[in-house]
Amino acid sequence: MSNGLHLAWERGYRRLVIENNNILVVHMLNSDDDAANNCVLVRGIKEFCHR
Repeated sequence: MSNGLHLAWERGYRRLVIENNNILVVHMLNSDDDAANNCVLVRGIKEFCHR
């Protein structure tokens, strides 16, 4: 997911719809929980989504 976001950004896409079938990942990305934010990859994806 992270690589896809970076690739899309480099190609000029700014609005994306991301689908994921892993409920744990979806929960971590939608959560403000500190435990979820400790994961570097999740934190990076969240920061990317808020650009």
